[in-house]
Amino acid sequence: MKKGLILKSKKGMTLIELLVVLAIFFIMSAVTIFDYNSFKSNASLQNLSNEISLSIRKAQTYAVGVGGISGRFDEGYGVCFSKNEDYNKVFAIYSGDIDSFNEDYLSSDCEESSSSCMEILSIKSDEEVTGFYVNDSLDEDIEFLNIYFLRPNPEAIFYSNQGEMSVQSIGVLITNAGTGKSKIIKVSNTGQISVE
Repeated sequence: MKKGLILKSKKGMTLIELLVVLAIFFIMSAVTIFDYNSFKSNASLQNLSNEISLSIRKAQTYAVGVGGISGRFDEGYGVCFSKNEDYNKVFAIYSGDIDSFNEDYLSSDCEESSSSCMEILSIKSDEEVTGFYVNDSLDEDIEFLNIYFLRPNPEAIFYSNQGEMSVQSIGVLITNAGTGKSKIIKVSNTGQISVE
């Protein structure tokens, strides 16, 4: 046997290995932290868009499947939106005549305003209603919009400050004030609802 040949095993890491691992960790952390705000605003915008489309679907479902309102079957259900800066962070589900609900109801609580107001929904994030599309074109003249469903049809009826609108589709433009990113909740006159 040879004396003096003793293999020493390495225990631990060298300083270079430690610095490489720390550098990778800090780079990954920086990317995550800087991208988190973008992820959060995108998720918030998508969630709000989905919530609005579900509220429109809820009004449509009420109109198709629920009994009459106070014994009457000639009234329907709708959702009201406004781009007016005082009301662009709320929207409401209502029942009644198509022209019985306007943006004045958005300024108060449902219980105080009218028996036709069913639910006021507040937008608590940085998003707001910033405009309305008519047949895929932005219409600057529309201030408020009702998307209305009259029993027993699932087809949508559109009503705005310009009166009843005979169009193929309407879009509600939702924009994140911080990032400028936007989504459109599109409703066709056949009752189809989508988020773009």
